[in-house]
Amino acid sequence: MVGEEFPFKVVRINGSDEVLARSVNLLIGRAAFETAKRLYPKDVLEYRRGAHIIGRSDPHAKALQGRSSVLVTIGASDRRQYQAA
Repeated sequence: MVGEEFPFKVVRINGSDEVLARSVNLLIGRAAFETAKRLYPKDVLEYRRGAHIIGRSDPHAKALQGRSSVLVTIGASDRRQYQAA
């Protein structure tokens, strides 16, 4: 069966799962996933091995990419949020 021979796959989520690529090798599958992200920038893509999701693209999180914030609580009344540069 194809799924057993090629366990890594790139899937486009568009109402149903559309398999874009399959691979035997983790690195080749990852390259296919990165290529698919450039080809379909507005779609949600998943890089899977069976049911395990290895990677997921989220086009709606592009604005937040590269920025993270950390909530630090020192005391019950002292809360500060720090923005990472």
